[in-house]
Amino acid sequence: MLFQNFAYILQKKADSYADKVAVIEPYNGKEYTYLEMCQRASRLAHALLDIGIRRGDRVLCISRNTVEYLDALFAAATVGAVLLPINYRLSSDEILRIVEDGSPKVMFFDAEFSDRAKALADTQSSIKNFVIFAGSGCDWASEYETIAKRYPEESPPIVGDSEDPITLLYTAGSTGRPKGVPLKHRNWFFKAQDIVVDMGINRQDITLTILPLFHVGGMMLYTLSHILVGATVVLQRQFDAEEAFKLIQQYKVTNTFLMPAMAKMMIQIPNWEKYDLSTLRFVGAGGEPVPERIVQAFAKCSFPILPSYGLTETTGEMTFLRPEQVKGKPSHCIGKPRTCGEAKIVDSQGRELGPDQEGEIIVQGPTVADSYWQKPEESAKAFRNGWLYTGDKGVKDSEGFYYFLGRTDDMILSGGENIYPAEVEQVILNHPKVADVAVLGVPDKQWGQTVKAIIAPQKGEELTEDEVLTHVKQHLASFKKPRIIEFVSELPKGSTGKLDRKKIKEIYAHPQK
Repeated sequence: MLFQNFAYILQKKADSYADKVAVIEPYNGKEYTYLEMCQRASRLAHALLDIGIRRGDRVLCISRNTVEYLDALFAAATVGAVLLPINYRLSSDEILRIVEDGSPKVMFFDAEFSDRAKALADTQSSIKNFVIFAGSGCDWASEYETIAKRYPEESPPIVGDSEDPITLLYTAGSTGRPKGVPLKHRNWFFKAQDIVVDMGINRQDITLTILPLFHVGGMMLYTLSHILVGATVVLQRQFDAEEAFKLIQQYKVTNTFLMPAMAKMMIQIPNWEKYDLSTLRFVGAGGEPVPERIVQAFAKCSFPILPSYGLTETTGEMTFLRPEQVKGKPSHCIGKPRTCGEAKIVDSQGRELGPDQEGEIIVQGPTVADSYWQKPEESAKAFRNGWLYTGDKGVKDSEGFYYFLGRTDDMILSGGENIYPAEVEQVILNHPKVADVAVLGVPDKQWGQTVKAIIAPQKGEELTEDEVLTHVKQHLASFKKPRIIEFVSELPKGSTGKLDRKKIKEIYAHPQK
């Protein structure tokens, strides 16, 4: 259906709310109405057609959060192309592997990433055109604004229906080599609709997009859901904890979505409660469990932080805790499925388990992808009979609430007992002197594996092993407590502040300190 194409949706918003502010860029003070956003996308769509981009072709983008990023998405949607966002924190080799896999024909980039673009220009024959968003001096790249001005504001015919992919997002690769996930117009449309329905988003809302737009959370949570209803999106160019508070206050933001690691940094700002956050109705959070101290800190400001669970493959949140459900729930509770989705807990044979029985979380719905990019064997393993097998361990209680227990391949088997790192991590995180922690299993001659905790204390705090173990003993069985504790100044993190577990395993998965 053409009606699920966001290029079509943007045009409808421009028809209905031409002068309504759609996007704000605080870093340069610019604002763009729905009509202006539609005109920008139309010009760029003509430019893409002029250089030979057609239905199904990939359009590469590496940039901070900018209006041009959204232009590229809507223009690609117009001509039936596929936006391929790149994580700018990846190494040159990692970017090269993704480019070789995705084979884009054109590349858009921020001037800040000219070196990455030039490296691809020198080595990749698939990319025929390079376009710089802002800046000059690249004689091998065209300037975005110069190109766009050559073309008309009227849109070319929209190509592509609900079953065409609109983005090709690559998984973070924390458990292996990144995989491309083709997400269709249908996936994005139903996820946006999901959020509108479940969160009560309306045209008066103002969201702050903090997560990077290359991330499924940045594009969807809650950027496109607000576009769907004609609301306003404020783009934070890149995450800064104190600036986020200032933007919420300045623009009277009504909602935003954070990684818990970002929330941790925000509540470490001295006197952060001084900012006027009274317009916030809620803050979404996901990517990892939300520590109890963050829930309590934000609750004091009269708005809830709503934990959720989702993947790139599900176009973001699949389950979440509604505002009235947050109080009293443990940190690993991920709520119930959204309106457009279902979930189950199954055993190793795919049979559904009953309440309080631990198994694998599987999900289905119109927001869920149905394959990986050019990986038939991995697709067949993950996508079965209409369900996505997530590889995550979970449990459902008698009231239908789901709980995240960790990755199936992260589970620690010690002396015949199953230990979930996420459970131990959340207990340790609730210690007031702990900033970050990662728990993993390491080889042990007696028990097979033993629990190791790598802990980053809060800045300026002294923390001892005895303090940690005394705290853990109050909340966990003895066999779950860490036998090895290693203190570090900082743990490796990815682009969204989430722990980089692949790197942590490479560095710390050894028995001794």
